[in-house]
Amino acid sequence: ELLGWLDARPEVTIERRPGTTFAYLGFNLEDPVVGDIRVRRAIAHAIDREAIIRYVWAGSARPAGGILPRGHWAGHPDLIGLPYDPERARALLAEAGFDAARPARIVYKTSTNPVRVRIATVMQDQLAQVGIQAEIRSYDWGTFYGDIKAGNFQVFSLAWVGIKMPDIYRYVFHSDSVPPAGANRGRWSDPRVDALIERAEAADSLEEQARLYRLVQERVMEVLPYVALWYEDQVFVARHGIEGYRVSRDGSYDGLVDARWDRREARR
Repeated sequence: ELLGWLDARPEVTIERRPGTTFAYLGFNLEDPVVGDIRVRRAIAHAIDREAIIRYVWAGSARPAGGILPRGHWAGHPDLIGLPYDPERARALLAEAGFDAARPARIVYKTSTNPVRVRIATVMQDQLAQVGIQAEIRSYDWGTFYGDIKAGNFQVFSLAWVGIKMPDIYRYVFHSDSVPPAGANRGRWSDPRVDALIERAEAADSLEEQARLYRLVQERVMEVLPYVALWYEDQVFVARHGIEGYRVSRDGSYDGLVDARWDRREARR
């Protein structure tokens, strides 16, 4: 809503660039409910990402298939996430033993950021439509992040910001990276993924590294320790007179080095 209002202001310039901030849902794989792959798949199929991007983000995001965008040298060009399919979600829940008399119940943790709470509320409704009862619990950032690092959650939403290298896969998915050693917060242990990450790190060429990291991403899509949501765009808003600033994909402020103030342009 704010960007729509600013777009109509003649004294304001808005620049947009596809971003690399990766939003996702994380799961505690030791939990008896979301530890079931069928429930995680049901959640993925129940979320209408396109609708959220259109109506909440006003188009300022793109569906994601993995942490690294498809255009990244180690990204996967064919992964875009599981499609919105509520019927498939209901079937998976039935396979997992859930129905109207015994609905799947989850606790969804997020921060108190109004946008994140709004998105959680939309997802809560979408999940309810397939038979998943989600209780939203929002906390101040310190409490929320402390719970995530401690593994005190069933489902949470977060975003990785400024990721540029595939080293992130060891930090997030290797079994040796369970906190405090890393950010494998869902306690995922997969010998196949561990081996692929280690082989990629030892590979002699970028081509071989990229091939192995794509296999990691395919395995992540298969097991779903994360549900990939979207990449959030970067938006730069300035009054007329600010020149030379280039919006970065990772949201950094490096472009301020070349930014300058033109008073004559500002008075126009």
